[in-house]
Amino acid sequence: IDTNAIMLIGNIAPTLYEIYHVYFPWELKTSDSEDVVENRSKRAMFKLLREFEVCPSLVNMSLANQLWVYCLNHDDRHLVNFMHEYMIVPPAYNNIGTVLTLNKFLIFVVKVAYVGYDQEVYKESSYTPIERLCLLLERMELSTGFHNLEKKTSRPHTAKTSLIPAKGCLRNIQENLDGLHSID
Repeated sequence: IDTNAIMLIGNIAPTLYEIYHVYFPWELKTSDSEDVVENRSKRAMFKLLREFEVCPSLVNMSLANQLWVYCLNHDDRHLVNFMHEYMIVPPAYNNIGTVLTLNKFLIFVVKVAYVGYDQEVYKESSYTPIERLCLLLERMELSTGFHNLEKKTSRPHTAKTSLIPAKGCLRNIQENLDGLHSID
């Protein structure tokens, strides 16, 4: 996951935390065994993917399962350190959870975007990784799942509760990308 994706995720971290909190509340406080928590979280993740219209329309169940296994086994310490160092995600959001930590959830979202928009259907488009992530976030925001989330949390749809990153964040990412291209 590149720094631009982390910056983008950091910009919408409060909304992603809300999604995490609604779909995985047992991850925050549980006395259940890790196996029980993992099974509950896996079922909840697939429910989230269906409700947010990601699975099966963007990624199939088999691919989603592979990404699930990858994220659970992924060492996310470097991601946590980077987010702490640059204060991209507020410390209150860092590494909460038991099995599917918030950081692993964020990695899962990014990986779904990268892989989902890289499949045969989208080969001709050749989206950049950051464009793939923006496309996934837009898809999720326009979904029934996001609408239901707003009802569950009783929060109105505003720029602060959106999955669409702020223009300033996108501008910073574009400047980063332009800087990389000018070096070549």
